Amino acid sequence: MEKSVLLVDQFFPPDQATTAKLLETLAIALKNRNLKVKVLTGKPAYAVVRNREPEKCNGVLVEKVFSTNFPRTSHVRRLINQISFCVFAVPRILFTKEKRIILFSDPFLLPYAGPILKIFGKKYYFFMFDLYPDAISAYGIIKKNGTVFKIIDWLERCTINSSEKTFVIGNEVKEKLVKEKKIRAAKVEVLGAWSNIGIPQMKNKKIKRLFGTDLRGKIALMHAGNIGPAVDLNTLISVAESLKKNKRIVFFVVGDGRKKKELEKAVKSKKLKNVKIAPYQKPENLLGVLNAADIQLVLFHKSFNGIGVPSKTYSAMALGKPIIAVAENDTATAKAVKSADAGIVIQSGQIQEFVKAIKTVSKNKKVLGANAKKFIEKKHTADMAARKLEKILFP
Repeated sequence: MEKSVLLVDQFFPPDQATTAKLLETLAIALKNRNLKVKVLTGKPAYAVVRNREPEKCNGVLVEKVFSTNFPRTSHVRRLINQISFCVFAVPRILFTKEKRIILFSDPFLLPYAGPILKIFGKKYYFFMFDLYPDAISAYGIIKKNGTVFKIIDWLERCTINSSEKTFVIGNEVKEKLVKEKKIRAAKVEVLGAWSNIGIPQMKNKKIKRLFGTDLRGKIALMHAGNIGPAVDLNTLISVAESLKKNKRIVFFVVGDGRKKKELEKAVKSKKLKNVKIAPYQKPENLLGVLNAADIQLVLFHKSFNGIGVPSKTYSAMALGKPIIAVAENDTATAKAVKSADAGIVIQSGQIQEFVKAIKTVSKNKKVLGANAKKFIEKKHTADMAARKLEKILFP
């Protein structure tokens, strides 16, 4: 029997969204296990779809449906992008020949079509990156336990209960679903985060061109990814301010998001010359930029505990980089860093502890980095995630 699976998500490379990169590595890993894999994803508004054949990405078929591509600078524009993708993707899913369909939570509206697909005889699996409507509430978009919150919460529970299985990345998300949403534990499977191992180098000249500083003789700490409400910027800014007279320690922030302007404003007003900001990088440059840092930062805002898991933790560890994580002790991030002995975990607002952590981690970066990489190789490769997923999809 042919093992075929359709993965549906609004984002796929060259899009720089974290979920896009995760989806790509998972799709390739599934294909390498001899599954026939197809990805259904969004297409920018300026590109016209005319029944063309799907593209190929490392042997994975990629079909793009129309979706608007407004800048993701406002909630309304993001919502329009999400709705347009769903409108064009759902009819395509109805006519797919793939035996298994996995609906990812990008956009969060997409999986809510699952119960409708089931009416038409389609079996689907739900892959949840973030917990809704809790994530929207944490972003401050809707009021917790308000009318809109309750409607989305009902849709979320219907989607999970109608699915063949719902996958989550962290145990704390499953616990929240079972305890607060009253979802049966057997319905939810913790797949865990994954990453691919890779350590491309980037020459110092390119780094100097990108950030305007020379890394030689410096301790470079980096946050790379979304710069949004889920990131604890206050702690980062406070630590950078306390160290601004230290010429050896430099903080790099690579990415974009709703809080980027706030960060730029703070850097300017506080005259933080030790904080360098750069936009998202091209896929071919990204790993090289990440690898240029001595220490990777994971700055997880406590209001998002139990709602999502910052998968960038695993990408950084796969590069063999030590971690300084701002996270609560019961989060998947904190548990991973401690279990791997890959760095230090501190709490939000612990500025002096952060400064001490920089000194300790920089002195032991080779050992901690090696521990981090070993942890990924043993427990969190994309192939391991694909193997576990295959057993569930095709028992």
